[in-house]
Amino acid sequence: MEAGAEVGGYSSSERADGYLWCTIRRRAGARCRNPCCVPGEYLQQRADAGRFLEADVTLRRDVAQRLRDRGYHGKFGAFGLRLDQSFSYVIGVGPLNQRTDIHPQAGLRCHAVEDEMKSLVDLPESPFAATIGANVGYLLDAQYRYFEPPTTAADVLDVIDAALRVLDRYRSLVAIPRGLDEVRSVDANPSTGYRRVVAYCMMGDTAGMDEALERARAEYTRHPGDEIAELFSGFERRIRGSGHP
Repeated sequence: MEAGAEVGGYSSSERADGYLWCTIRRRAGARCRNPCCVPGEYLQQRADAGRFLEADVTLRRDVAQRLRDRGYHGKFGAFGLRLDQSFSYVIGVGPLNQRTDIHPQAGLRCHAVEDEMKSLVDLPESPFAATIGANVGYLLDAQYRYFEPPTTAADVLDVIDAALRVLDRYRSLVAIPRGLDEVRSVDANPSTGYRRVVAYCMMGDTAGMDEALERARAEYTRHPGDEIAELFSGFERRIRGSGHP
């Protein structure tokens, strides 16, 4: 992808944070539903990659199995561990194929926020979607990290555990908006604006919700009349009429 190329109605050159726009498409119809971003540095790092192992056990698969041994459940490289009634950890290790590398993602899922999102936003819901999440490096020192052999699965899990300890500081509803603002790359998630509004709404913070709606409106309605703007308009109508503040 070249910088400045039109992708899904957005130009990658519009982003000053080093991220490039791409699109999420549905299997049926292939119509753009909403934009997402990937780090430009990641695309550059992987541009000439693609090395594979012949062995059945790769670093990704080894990490995935160790997560299962810890009680995580999941498939296709995404795993969750319920912490209590309100929160879960979610870990992404990438597709469990023969690649030698792993780019671990660590996240915290607030079930109340995600359940409300499901009722307010017309998008597919994932049981492994993180309310706050990022590459482990962004959580630890604001630098993207990936690993390849000879790094071991135990080494990767140590880094994942350290990233989860950072996320623990956001393990309350009132801390969710702060986490959405503080964790690098979370702003690149196309659903962050919605989650910020929902968190303030569930807290009963009318002023916070109104401010979050203004921020989301500026993000999602840059191109009036497109699908992203229409999606946000429907969300705003529903949350205004939901009985919440």
